[in-house]
Amino acid sequence: MEFALLMPLFAVMCGCVIAVTAVCMQLLALGDTARNAARLAAVTVDPEATATGFVARVSPGSVVHVSTDGTTVTVTLRRTATLRLPFVGRATVPLPLSASATMVAEPVMVPDGAVPASH
Repeated sequence: MEFALLMPLFAVMCGCVIAVTAVCMQLLALGDTARNAARLAAVTVDPEATATGFVARVSPGSVVHVSTDGTTVTVTLRRTATLRLPFVGRATVPLPLSASATMVAEPVMVPDGAVPASH
């Protein structure tokens, strides 16, 4: 009798753990993408185009915001994850995810006589 009562509860709890783990993995991947985009943007002449292009290839659907103050480059990514609730049919919960990374901008090496692309 107890098994018949506890087994459905255990199955729902396992499903919830799996669903939350999937969302957490998406958040970790978004943070990793933001960090890599900031790293690339910190060593280029055009940080915004570099970060936006990288994110478009790696994480399509993410909204990119790049800001720089001359010494650092900050890349912020936003996207919406979908939490699927187990055993509730097609019920889903949209969850906004956000990740940000800041890197120190490094001087871009330009060969003698060359003009940087930003000029």
